[in-house]
Amino acid sequence: MSKSRNKHSVTKISSFKYSLYKYKHKKIVLFVVTFFTFGSALDHLTTACGLSMPAIVEKNPTVLMLVEQGVWHWAEVLTMVTTMCYGIFIIKTEFTTVYNLSLILMAATGSFRFYAGVQNMAIIMKVLF
Repeated sequence: MSKSRNKHSVTKISSFKYSLYKYKHKKIVLFVVTFFTFGSALDHLTTACGLSMPAIVEKNPTVLMLVEQGVWHWAEVLTMVTTMCYGIFIIKTEFTTVYNLSLILMAATGSFRFYAGVQNMAIIMKVLF
């Protein structure tokens, strides 16, 4: 009798740990997606502000090509929306190594874009003052 109770309590503990794990996983994914979106938006807005100033020149050939074709803003929006949808997809599915790697890459990309946005702000401040 006590062995069956013990087995049942182990199952409850395991399901509780799994629920806690899923909750933490969702919070991490939401943080990474939010950080990526914030970094991308900061980089995009500061680049757009810098391009409107005659003293600042864009050196990225991809951005230059997209600006010349008039699709740069749409490409940025598409990138951010696609990444947010992918983050929602990760939350809805089971956690695997592939999703772990994609979260790491999303966080790294968000960090790079955030750094680029801060660097753009520093350049804009130098030009203004």
